[in-house]
Amino acid sequence: MAVVRKIGKYLKGAALLSMAAALAGSITLSAASPGQCIDIAENKENTSPTNAPVAASSQKTTAKAVGYFGAELNRNLVLRVRKYSPAGAAGLAEQDVIKSIDNIDVSNLDAADTLFLLQGHADETSELKIKRGDKTLSLLLKRTECPQKIVPAGLTAEQYWVLGTQMLDMGWPDAARKALQLVITQKPNSSLARKARRTIATELPLIDPPLEALELNNRAWNLCHLGHTAEAQALLEECIKEYPGFEWPYQNLSTLYSELGLTSDAESTTRALLEKNPKDVTSWCNLASFQIQQGHKQAALKSYKVAHSLDPENERVALLAQWLKEHKL
Repeated sequence: MAVVRKIGKYLKGAALLSMAAALAGSITLSAASPGQCIDIAENKENTSPTNAPVAASSQKTTAKAVGYFGAELNRNLVLRVRKYSPAGAAGLAEQDVIKSIDNIDVSNLDAADTLFLLQGHADETSELKIKRGDKTLSLLLKRTECPQKIVPAGLTAEQYWVLGTQMLDMGWPDAARKALQLVITQKPNSSLARKARRTIATELPLIDPPLEALELNNRAWNLCHLGHTAEAQALLEECIKEYPGFEWPYQNLSTLYSELGLTSDAESTTRALLEKNPKDVTSWCNLASFQIQQGHKQAALKSYKVAHSLDPENERVALLAQWLKEHKL
């Protein structure tokens, strides 16, 4: 079953969309916006998401830096591997099933415990045993520190592109915009600048949201991935009510509605977003997914064509095209 989802955004607050073939069954939850780094103390009892990815100054002498691995899961199923991440460098791929982490069987662990083991500490390495199709593989995951919300001076256009993409995935639209603008400034006529312009136009909010809106959205995203769907739904609905111009909560809420079987609500929420920002490529992909689930195949094909016209190089668009081709649509 092909899966297309929003990559991004904390990411993509930049947050990620989950699209599954409607003919194959229900859709798997993946927030349209990626989650922020989760603060993990030495004591495993403190595993709940926090708003700050960095420990308070009084803690830094006694706690190791939280690790960053860069993948999104539904329990032990890999939904997405973020670009330029430790998970990607290790060779982890979408639809991999993680069987063990450092010889600890995670098959029956809940989402929070699996996440705790994966997050670990910066610069630590863990051995992952994964199931990929009919093969069992062993991968070495070396974590890094959580990306910081800083756009430094003196980087190349290529480095700013990587940085901007990472910041988009982490859910920092203002920093992502700055980094991508620097790509355009340095190499305005390059193919990289063209990609940066498309990303700004089709994946970033029209207006950078206030910090409070980002925090609500990111907290809800984390709750989604820990299985607390009722709490996540309430936070997303609150975020939309308080900050109706911020697009990402609409993406996350529509994906959550779909997971709950409320496909018509998912579609109407997506259409409400597209009225605000008709160039949001993720939402056009989401809309196609919801239309497929409802059996509206020709409408889904039209939505795909709009998404393709906005950004033919977008990976979600490419995956959607592959799925449509496989099903002769």
